[in-house]
Amino acid sequence: MERFLLVLCAIFMTAYGQFQQYPTTKEVQRGGNVTLECRFDPQFFNIENARRYWYRFDGTLIDETLRLSRYTLESDVASGRYDLHVSGAQYREDNQQFSCRAQLDTGTVHQSDPVKLIVLTPPGDPRLTVTPSTTVSDGEETSLRCESIGGSPPPKIIWYDPKGVSVEGVYVAGDVNNPTMNTITIRASRNDHRQEYTCEVYNKLNENNKKVAKQSLSVRYQPYVKLLPEHKPLKIELGMQSTLTCSVDANPQVTYVKWFKDGAVLSKTSLNFTLNPITMEHTGVYRCEATNALGSGRDEMTVEVLYAPRVTSLPRIESREGQAVELSCSIDAHPAPSSVEWWKDDERVGDSPSLQFAAVSRSQAGNYTCKVTSLLLLSLQSQAVPRVANSLTYLQVDYKPGAAIIDSAEPVLVGESPVLSCTATDYGVPQGEFEWRRKGESTVIWRGRVYQPGAVHLSDNGAYECLVHNTIGDGQPAVVELTVNQMPELIAYPPVSINQNESDTGLFVTCGARGRPAPVIEWFKDGQELVIGEEETRLYQSVLNTTQVDTYISETTSTLWWRGAKRLQTSGQADNSLLRSDNGNYECRAIGAGKEVSHQLGLLVNYAPV
Repeated sequence: MERFLLVLCAIFMTAYGQFQQYPTTKEVQRGGNVTLECRFDPQFFNIENARRYWYRFDGTLIDETLRLSRYTLESDVASGRYDLHVSGAQYREDNQQFSCRAQLDTGTVHQSDPVKLIVLTPPGDPRLTVTPSTTVSDGEETSLRCESIGGSPPPKIIWYDPKGVSVEGVYVAGDVNNPTMNTITIRASRNDHRQEYTCEVYNKLNENNKKVAKQSLSVRYQPYVKLLPEHKPLKIELGMQSTLTCSVDANPQVTYVKWFKDGAVLSKTSLNFTLNPITMEHTGVYRCEATNALGSGRDEMTVEVLYAPRVTSLPRIESREGQAVELSCSIDAHPAPSSVEWWKDDERVGDSPSLQFAAVSRSQAGNYTCKVTSLLLLSLQSQAVPRVANSLTYLQVDYKPGAAIIDSAEPVLVGESPVLSCTATDYGVPQGEFEWRRKGESTVIWRGRVYQPGAVHLSDNGAYECLVHNTIGDGQPAVVELTVNQMPELIAYPPVSINQNESDTGLFVTCGARGRPAPVIEWFKDGQELVIGEEETRLYQSVLNTTQVDTYISETTSTLWWRGAKRLQTSGQADNSLLRSDNGNYECRAIGAGKEVSHQLGLLVNYAPV
C-alpha cells in the first residue's frame, strides 16, 4: 500500500504553473448546454507529445479517443485551449466534479483542481406532516414537518408563523432521490387556532416563484372574554350611540352569554349591547360572562356618560348710555368647562360667567356671546373632543342721534323737482327719524332722509334744515340753501332788419331780458362775439343796465352803438359813421339759468358803385 501511494504521488501532480486558465465551477439548468474552459501553457511542455483529457470523478475519462455522445472537446494546440462542452446536461451523469489533465511522455500527469459542474433542478412540491394531530389542546406541544423531494442544489425550507415571522427548525438536506426537510416544534395556544403556518421551498431555479404550503391548527380552549371598546372606564357622549361588544374567543363555541349592570342581571343574551341614544341612566358597571364546555370567562367595564355644556342667558338687555350693566350666563356641563368666555364680534372681552360695565358706552353696544368650552375625553377618540355651547345676548345702549349732514343742492329751474338728501354722523339708538323744516320755522314739512318738494316755484328759494330725532333727543341740525332760478326771457329787441347808407350816423339798437339770476347780454356779428376793444381801435360801444324787479327777478338791458375811434379813421367823416363793412347779421344773446335766448338783426349798408 505504501508503494502504491508513492507511485500515485509521483505520477499525479496538481499543476499551478503549467496552466494559463484553470477550469471554474459552472452551473447549468437540466437539459442546458455548458462549457468548461481549460488553457495549458504550451511553453512549459510539448503539448503535441502530451496526452490531454478530462477526468470526471465517477472514473470516466474523456479525450479524443474516449468520447461520450453529449461531450465535445474543443482543442487548439497553438493556444493550449482544451475546453469540454456538455450538451443537454443531465443530473445523474453530469452533476460531478471534473478535472482538466495532461499526461507527459515521462508518465507525469499534470491536473487542475477539481471543479464542480452543478446541474440545477427545481425542488419538488412541499409535503406537510403534523404530529400528533392538527387538533390539539391549549398548551399542547406539536411538531410540523415540511419536506421536498429533489432539487439541485438542495432547496432551502423555511417555516413562517401566522404573523409572517420565520421559525427556527431542524433542517436536513437531501438530494435528488432523498427528501430535504425542516421540522419545527411549537406549543399550541388559542392564538394558533385556525391560523396558518407557512412553509416555503426554493433553490436557485425558483427564487422568484417559491413553492408554498400552508398548515392550520384547531386548538381547543375555554372562553376568553373581552368587553369592547377596550377602555376602563368607557367614556361616551350623551345623545350619541355606542355598542358594548362581548368579544368571545372560544373553541368549542360558547353555549350562553349573560350581561350584568351594577351586579344585576340584564335581559340581554346576545354578544352586543347597544346604547341608543345614550342617556344619563346608562352610567354604571357592566359585566359580560360567556360559557362553553371547557369553562367560563368574564370581563367588566365602567361606563361614564359625558355631555356638552348647556348655556342660557337673557337674549336682550337695554340700557341708557352711562348706566351700569351686567351680562351673565348659567352653565350645566360634565366634565366641568375648561373655559368660559364672553366675546363681542371677534374680540374676547371676558373670561367668567359674568360680564360687568360700570358705565356703559355706545361703543360697547352689540352682540355678546357667552362661549363655554368643555373638553370631552371620549374613549373612542384619540384626542380630547372640544364641545362648545354659545348663548347670545344683545346689549342695546340708547343715546340721541349725532349731527345731520346734507348733501349740497345744485340750483334748479322753476318747475323742476329737486332732491335734498340728508344723512347723519350717527342715527342714534333707537334709530332716529329724519325731519325737515324751513329754517327758522318749527313746522315739520317732511319726515324721511330724502326730501322731494315736487315742482318748485321762486317762492321755494331759501334755507332748509334737517335733523335726526329719537326718544332720547334731537341731533345737531344741518342747513342747505335751495336756489330756484328762472330762465331768461327777452322783453325788448330791435327789428329783424335795418337798411342804411354808407356814412349814415347815429345807429344804435337795444335788447332787454329778465330772469333769475340777472341775465347777461352779449352781441355777435356773423356768429362772432363783438369785442369792444381799446379806445383807439374801437368800432362799437355797448351800454349795459340791470334792475331788480322784485325779490327774485332782475331785468337787464343792453344798447349797442355803431361808434368808435376806428370809424373816424376809416371813413374820415365821424366816429359814428356806418361803413360798408358793417353789412351782416347781428345777434343779441341773453345768457342766464338754463338755456340761452337770442334775437337776430340783419343790417344792410348801401354804398355807391366803385
